[in-house]
Amino acid sequence: MEKLLIIDDSEDIRKQLKWGLGKEYSIFQAGERGEGVALYKAHRPKAVTLDLGLPPHPDGVEEGLKCLEEILRENPYAKVIIISGNDERENALKAVKNGAYDVYQKPIDLNEIKVVVKRAFHLYDIEEENRRLHQALDGKTAEGSRLIGQCPKMLEVAATIRKVASSDVSVLIMGESGTGKELVSRAIHSMSLRKGEAFIPINCGAIPENLLESELFGHEKGAFTGAHAQVQKFREDLYYRLGVITINLPPLREREGDIMLLSNLFLSKSCEQFGKKIRGFTSEAAKRLESYNWPGNVRELENRVQRAVIMSEGALIGPQDLGFASSAEGRLKTGTDPNDATTLKDARDRVEKEFVTASIERNRGNIARAAEELGISRPTLYDLMKKHGLQNLT
Repeated sequence: MEKLLIIDDSEDIRKQLKWGLGKEYSIFQAGERGEGVALYKAHRPKAVTLDLGLPPHPDGVEEGLKCLEEILRENPYAKVIIISGNDERENALKAVKNGAYDVYQKPIDLNEIKVVVKRAFHLYDIEEENRRLHQALDGKTAEGSRLIGQCPKMLEVAATIRKVASSDVSVLIMGESGTGKELVSRAIHSMSLRKGEAFIPINCGAIPENLLESELFGHEKGAFTGAHAQVQKFREDLYYRLGVITINLPPLREREGDIMLLSNLFLSKSCEQFGKKIRGFTSEAAKRLESYNWPGNVRELENRVQRAVIMSEGALIGPQDLGFASSAEGRLKTGTDPNDATTLKDARDRVEKEFVTASIERNRGNIARAAEELGISRPTLYDLMKKHGLQNLT
């Protein structure tokens, strides 16, 4: 049974929560900071409910905030749910800024608090699974974070990686550019019985098609200038030989809920890397991140956030920092407004067109620089320009 720690100076609330949650969790209770922190260190529960108004000054929040700080110092991944009154909203938001997971306002409805607590445990388990996967990738760079996600499709990918890693079977990994295909293959290798052997990636896409075909399937001497007899080991049914197990990586636009999860992770890593203190994203920036189509997938998202951290001078990342024009500017440039779209696909297409247009104009028609800024390949950018009728920009 999972452990749950309740820290509250009100005995009535502690009894109420224990009565409502005791059948699902092993409950530990504390009425003040010292006892609460001691219980946390002894049992290390994944989730905690915390009232900020703790003695000896129950009318203030100093003790509650200190308690939050000490718990997160012990375990930064702990899910601390702040239990607050309606008049404590400002202090509750301060606690969230300091690392609390969520805020639940009194009076307590047991059906609601059950959902909040269950979600906290679920998120903790997801993040723990992602950390294990990240460690399998050595966790040396932010690249490993591209595999982190809480959407059902990515959870399925993580489960498949664990299952196939110990088996001696061929695995075919499919997905768009930037979704993390090489990272998945590295994760499988690092968990396999051959993890001590070399991992050698070959970028087949960078090899001309005719040359790749002759290298994989062989050619006869004299087939072309300088050719010698080449026997290879692959057969024409290579696809069916490789595809014993197939892993399909979803594009970022189909990973519901993962965009902001990854954005905040990349923000944290980039701030640490470049010595910046940026608290998060403005609501406008978050909306644009969620609505954009992300043709370059997670690679593009990581590049955008990293560049925004470098260029931003404020406490929050805005849409301009990410390379998005403001809504008004976008309408002037493209003559479209994403809010006028009738479907989600229309909105994404309009924002995508706006984003590509702005990048090409910023780089004065230089496709190579625009593609690099967008975090996509030049062929992908040319395809997007053709899709949106933007060939006249170069």
